Amino acid sequence: NALNDVSTDPQGLPARITLMAKADALSVRMNSIDTRVRAEIDTVERTISGTVDDINDLTSRIAELNEKIASMETYGDANDLRDQRDLLILDLSEQIDIFVIEDEAGLSNIMTTSGMSLLIGISQTELSVATNPDNDGTFDIMAGQVNITANINGGRLKGLIDTRDDNLLKSLDKLERLAASLTTEFNTLHSSGFGLDGSTGLDFFNALAPVARAGGQNSGETLAVASIYDQTLLTLDEYEVKFTDPNTYNIMNLTTGTMVSSGNAYVSGANIDFEGMRFVISDSPGPPATGDTFTVDTTEGASKNFGVSLSEASKFAASSDINTIPGDNTNVLAMISLTDTALGELNNSTFSSFYQSIVSDVGSSSGFAMTNLNAQVVVYGELNNFRESISGVSMDEEGINLIKFQQAYEAAAKVITTVDSMFDTILRMR
Repeated sequence: NALNDVSTDPQGLPARITLMAKADALSVRMNSIDTRVRAEIDTVERTISGTVDDINDLTSRIAELNEKIASMETYGDANDLRDQRDLLILDLSEQIDIFVIEDEAGLSNIMTTSGMSLLIGISQTELSVATNPDNDGTFDIMAGQVNITANINGGRLKGLIDTRDDNLLKSLDKLERLAASLTTEFNTLHSSGFGLDGSTGLDFFNALAPVARAGGQNSGETLAVASIYDQTLLTLDEYEVKFTDPNTYNIMNLTTGTMVSSGNAYVSGANIDFEGMRFVISDSPGPPATGDTFTVDTTEGASKNFGVSLSEASKFAASSDINTIPGDNTNVLAMISLTDTALGELNNSTFSSFYQSIVSDVGSSSGFAMTNLNAQVVVYGELNNFRESISGVSMDEEGINLIKFQQAYEAAAKVITTVDSMFDTILRMR
């Protein structure tokens, strides 16, 4: 409605002031959703770290009981200690997928289902978390120097990782892409038009700020900086610059999996331009080495930094020709038509349909998690009854999955409630 009002009265200030106010309201809504999703990610990250601490504590206590059991059974039985150990193993199985082998000395040796040892006799492998710059700076799970994140197949820890990666981060990525698309498409039109005072070349929304990162496995500390030199060429995809040797690099589109260019000659300090972006690598403190990688992401932070850049309502570029101001409304009409345009960077969707896909995906995840949660409650009860009816400890993975589905449902529900009203604000700008 605000854009339509400007198109009806392109030379009037009241409609322009209203448009600016509604654009500010949209910015506040976008920033708020971004903040809430990031807060959920932070909560999951803290819980992941706490779960790793719990796993280490349980493994340590089991190791202590192993030692006591081995010593006591030299002279008699240690049934009470074995019962204590069994309960700790059951607790551990709820945190991470494990299987247990008892050796001839009565020691419980514990491994994950992927074969990574957590406890051999009284020798414990301590887990830790480490920030992964290639996964939005979130935590990876480390066993010593080995990254075992992809090899965790069950338990509370797996549920938390899946909730973060498959629910929250994907929702945030889509929100950022929507914000980035709104920014580039609107700014491209606005900067080509003219305000009441003849101003031109101005962005309406804050310009995107691409993020360049050195790969976590790079051999040196070479830094890189990215910028935009032509927003009309942007795809909003993520790219990787990889050095096949110190003087040659390839550029890969990570979003589509296609090679942009290969065998490029590297010149120290020279611009590396591709698809609207400019990438510069600093050779300080040293040049890139074979195998070094750098990623460039145009959309990262787009929803967090989304905001109105234009300072004065009179500078809103409703006209497409300086010779026809103040009565020309052709540029604002082009902006209005954006809401019905299928855009390549949104998978050939309109703003509205792409937004609906975000809501739909989150809703589907929420429904799937709830359905599976209800089913697993029944399975868990049956397996728990079976476990209680026999001796020993059953590592019932179906029961462990309860944590995973509960976490996924809760996260999905929170995301869908925070994004539900955002696009209503966008549509009201029409």
